[in-house]
Amino acid sequence: MSFNDRSRSAHPSPRRATRAAVALAACAASLTVVTSAQAATATWTCGADAVTTSVVGTSTLNPITARRTPCSDQSVGLPNTTSAIGLAPTINARTAYAITSAKPPTARPIQQSVGGAAGIAGLSLQTAGGTVVIGVDAAQSAATGTCQNGKALLAGTSQVTGLTIKARRYRWTAC
Repeated sequence: MSFNDRSRSAHPSPRRATRAAVALAACAASLTVVTSAQAATATWTCGADAVTTSVVGTSTLNPITARRTPCSDQSVGLPNTTSAIGLAPTINARTAYAITSAKPPTARPIQQSVGGAAGIAGLSLQTAGGTVVIGVDAAQSAATGTCQNGKALLAGTSQVTGLTIKARRYRWTAC
């Protein structure tokens, strides 16, 4: 999911702010799928990214990523994310993580269930005066893949809790 707000309104709509919260927490989990004819020898590729950022044309920074080919168990996390990756003083993130998995790990890909998940907690964008413009208590997304009757079966979920927009807190959960 990505968010590209070209307009700079002083009062973002709740819908735009909600999309921004989800995009700021960018928890993208991805899986590569193969056809049934390839399933016997193919491998799953899985990945999860918790924080991906770029500032005005600079190279993309992706410090919290789990990516494997073939898919296997991996987990990465970063406590005190704000200080650890040098975010601007007005951007705060308490912690972030990314996880991939393949179960059972020694099975052929056609017999595996694979997945990726990523999340972030305590994310906020503040004014210089400390007012939270937009923030989330926690955001998470996950994707899974299995083979069923020779075809890939994919599923995904996402959740955002504790949304704050312009210093106003909303208790909201979306899937």
